[in-house]
Amino acid sequence: MAVLVIEISTSSVKVMAVNAAFRVLSEHSERIRSGDGGIQQPDEICDTAFALARKTAEHCMQQNPQAEIKAVGIVSTWHSSLVADSDGRAKTPAYLWTYREPGPVASSYKKERPERALAYYRKTGCLVNGSYVSFRMKYLTENGLRFENGDRLIDQGTYLFHKLTGAFLESRSMASGTGLLSLRALDWDPELASEMGVPLAALPELCEYDRCLPLCSGAAALLGLTQGIPVVTAHPDGAMNQVGDDALEEGIMTLSAGTSAALRMVSDRAAVPDTPSLWCYYAPGRYLTGAATAGCSNCIDWFADQVCGNQYTYSALDELAEKARSKERKTKDLPVFLPFLFGERAPGWSEYRQGGFLALSGQHDTGAMYRAVLEGICFNIRQCYEALCRVNRTPARIHVSGGILRSAIWSRILADVLQKELSLSPIQNASSLGGAKLALFAAGEIPGIDCKAGGIRETLSPNREAAAYYDRLYEEYCRWYRQTEPES
Repeated sequence: MAVLVIEISTSSVKVMAVNAAFRVLSEHSERIRSGDGGIQQPDEICDTAFALARKTAEHCMQQNPQAEIKAVGIVSTWHSSLVADSDGRAKTPAYLWTYREPGPVASSYKKERPERALAYYRKTGCLVNGSYVSFRMKYLTENGLRFENGDRLIDQGTYLFHKLTGAFLESRSMASGTGLLSLRALDWDPELASEMGVPLAALPELCEYDRCLPLCSGAAALLGLTQGIPVVTAHPDGAMNQVGDDALEEGIMTLSAGTSAALRMVSDRAAVPDTPSLWCYYAPGRYLTGAATAGCSNCIDWFADQVCGNQYTYSALDELAEKARSKERKTKDLPVFLPFLFGERAPGWSEYRQGGFLALSGQHDTGAMYRAVLEGICFNIRQCYEALCRVNRTPARIHVSGGILRSAIWSRILADVLQKELSLSPIQNASSLGGAKLALFAAGEIPGIDCKAGGIRETLSPNREAAAYYDRLYEEYCRWYRQTEPES
């Protein structure tokens, strides 16, 4: 047997068939338009998901005749949103966290109503920031969006779930990232919904991770699967990364570095700091405290494309960065890169912060600039790490996953900047594997979602001799960070 898991990220759709031994039997993916200004077309994404799911299921059963698909899981991103009508048709585009138009609304709320903003943060675990669904809806409803009877405010993953089952049902884990859920009640907050312009009736029914609905006949025919097999509600990639990377125990920090970077730790309580800095959401059965950056591999892509004109491959850029370090320039002679090209999430959560190079001179070549980009990203991650350690205890282990593992120099810089031993995940696509665990549990093939996927982890130790060097460079980065703080 096997299960199918469909993952929708900001830039791709990926489908995997996974068996009960957590082995990937088939996998297909396709890049999608990342969306101009943080906007995507939800039906195009669902069409891509259906096509890839059928292709993956057919390939799986051709290669493994005994591997009948017994359940379907869905993984999507936190903070996406769209409005669907009573028949399940999208009335709006899908808005991503990168949609920046609501920024001024959130900034005004924070500036004009500081006590209310703090109460909002403590109730929801979400920051007062335009990347959240709550302030996005406040902006959209103030600019003409109207809810009609039967409309539903959902996310891209829940939209796909509706197409698979014909029902509106949302996981509490996904809802916890909207800014409309009371973190302690684990239910929609009527007062907040009203304040943000969302009718309470437009918010879907909530459920835990063990709630499933049967695959409807129409979707079964399109996918070539058996009608009635369980479909698990959509769950966020951040929470599923924790599940897939065997990190549901306290004391384990996960650090995933992709388009953006995120650091997370689970706990039995909702850990919301007194001062807004970290987010706290709900993972399956646990709370999840974390920090996320706005800039990570998207800054690397920007440098390769906009600065270098795609003249170099990423491996060639890594080689240039390695040579730049070997020149052993004095710290004060190195450029500094602030990775806020796409605004700032943690630690300052400023929509108006800008990034770029500082202390740049004519002696700095492509390698020095690219190394500064890698280091700047890692310094922002260190800011998040230090903030998270102030709320949770220092982690016993750090599990690292994502695109960073494809670059030896970037991974090494991260270990040296944090001065922490890193456990490199042997699990490719940890978030998809987390979704597969939920589907396997729904199919009755594993006893619980805390079952270990296993695998041998490579350990990357920091260079202790680099500690003083990176501490000095981090101080320089923080000095520039403070000096470039935007006006409130």
